[in-house]
This record gives sequence, C-alpha cells and structure tokens, in this order.
Amino acid sequence: MKNNIWKVSTALFACWQINTALDPTNPPLGVTGAPTETTCSTAAGCHSGGAYTGTVVLSGLPDTVRPNMTYTLTLTGTIANAVNTGFELTCLDGANANCGTLTIGTGSGLATLGTRTYIRNNARKSFTSGAAAWTFTWKAPATLVNNNITFYFVVMAANNNGGTSGDNAIAGTKRVLFQAISPVKETDSSPILTVYPNPTTQLLTVKADNYAGQAAVAVMNTQGQLVQYQTFMNEKTLDLSALPKGQYLIQVKMGEKSVLKKVVLK
Repeated sequence: MKNNIWKVSTALFACWQINTALDPTNPPLGVTGAPTETTCSTAAGCHSGGAYTGTVVLSGLPDTVRPNMTYTLTLTGTIANAVNTGFELTCLDGANANCGTLTIGTGSGLATLGTRTYIRNNARKSFTSGAAAWTFTWKAPATLVNNNITFYFVVMAANNNGGTSGDNAIAGTKRVLFQAISPVKETDSSPILTVYPNPTTQLLTVKADNYAGQAAVAVMNTQGQLVQYQTFMNEKTLDLSALPKGQYLIQVKMGEKSVLKKVVLK
C-alpha cells in the first residue's frame, strides 16, 4: 500500500513539473520561427489551441548597426486577455548563421542549439494591462560577410490553465543592416581630420585639412543613433552641451572618404 501511494505521489509530482514547465517556463529551443524552425504553436507537444491575437515588437535598434556596438533591446508583447507569457529570440545573418552576442537581462537566460544562440524567459511572466516586456542587450559582430541581420522572436500567450491547451505563440521579425566603417588611411594627399579638444566639456572643433569641398559631420551615441548632423567647409565647432555625458562617435565624410573618431563628453 505504501509503495502504491509513493508511486502515485511520484507520478503526480512529475505531471506537475511538466505542466508548470510548459505554461510557460524555459520554452523549448528552436521555436522562434527562424528558417528551419517552428514556433511553439506548431511544434508537436507544445502549446496549441489558442486564438490570441496581438503584436510583438523589438525596439532599441537603429536601421543600421555598427560593428562591435552594444544595443539595449526591449521585446514587448501586447496581447489582450492572455494571462501568462514567455518569449524566445535568436539573431541570424544573411546566411542564417548565428549573429552577434546576446546578453541576458532580468528574467531571461541563454541557451544554444546547434550553432544558434537563444535568449528566452527563465520564469513565467504575467501580462499587465495586456502587455509584457523583457530587456536585454545585443552586441553587433566585428565583421560580417553580408550586411543583412534578422532577429526572430516569439511571445507566448497562455491562459494559465496549468497545461498547454488554449495557448498560442505570436511571432515577429526585425531586420537591420550592418555597416562597417573603414577609416581612411591618411596620407599627404588624403584629407586629414583633426578633432579637439578630446575629452571635451561642451564645444568640439572638427577640422578637415587637405579637403576643399563640403564635408559632413555626424555625431552618434553608443546605441548607433544619430544625435547631431551638420555640413561644413574646412572647420566646424559643434556644441554638445545638450547631450548626456559619455562616449560618442564622430564620423566625418569628405567626398568618398570617411573618418571615424571617438570622443568623450565630460
């Protein structure tokens, strides 16, 4: 009799583990909807039967990302009437190979399957006013053979019935371009860029020697976002006093040539 009770208790505990794990905690890998992948709505033995609708949006990325730049990303699911949720995301290049480096945030973890890396929830999350969000970071690769990058992601809409029925995943994608900046080799006949003072507390002078045409200067923050843009002839003084303190990239284009400098605003 004791053995039977023990067996029943063990079976119930195992069933509880399976149900709580699938509703939805630590989703299975390879269900982002990326090439060769399913989603958890179409994978066998996963969530099914749901009819939730909504939107999933990945924010924090410019249209063009820079090599070795780190971006803070937020994945937001807006799904009315769903109760619990989870997510999974991967990033692939134009050849469908793993791209860049993901770093976890609160409530997420990393895992690999084959050559692909995934970031996913490590605990279920409840929707608040129909929305749920996760924040983490992604670092762009140093180089890329092709310039196409695609993020594939899914957000689960679950009904909290303790199982996997009546749930469905909503998938989304985010495509960006990769643009490497190749600093010009400065020779006697090439334009020479001088940026001073560096560090600066407010004003920054940009001077283009050996160049008689109109130049353009772009100031970008560490997220790769353009915060200031101006054209000039030979020399220009920029007022950076309205910008937050920190590191910035100064890109100056002189005809077909481009020079990149790092500047610290103190």
